[in-house]
Amino acid sequence: MLRYLLRWFAFKEVDQHTIIMFTSAFILLSGLFFADPALPVAATNVDTDAMVFSLGGPPSIRIAGLSGGDVSAEQFASARTVDLAGCQPDAKNVSLTFVTTDGKGIEKNVNDEGPEIEAAMRSMITALPKGATFLVEVEVKDSKGKTWKVPTASFIWIG
Repeated sequence: MLRYLLRWFAFKEVDQHTIIMFTSAFILLSGLFFADPALPVAATNVDTDAMVFSLGGPPSIRIAGLSGGDVSAEQFASARTVDLAGCQPDAKNVSLTFVTTDGKGIEKNVNDEGPEIEAAMRSMITALPKGATFLVEVEVKDSKGKTWKVPTASFIWIG
């Protein structure tokens, strides 16, 4: 089609701006026809509970945008909630649990309802020694009451 338009313009007295206009329109329209429908959808939706959901990909837990690994004191302090990624748009974090072990190997956990990181959770994590591992577990339900499985996230406290 572009070749046809260029031949048509060759026999007409057309200024350069008209050619650019038609070429730009052609490129934009060809993007509609040749776009890959298999590309993952990435959208952000803010729920009433101030939880962020990213559509597409496997479900995961996020603290300060991190799905696991090293967490600094600044990153942890900036996080108000534990967010979900890759879940159904109407999914809600109904239960949150932080799990760690003390120096004797005894498991300690703090849990609460909702996505907010409570003061007891913060004090447990900030009291950890550098290099300690803690886990975050959530219970997620959608508007119909269906429970969704979200893998436990593992973080390393770097202080």
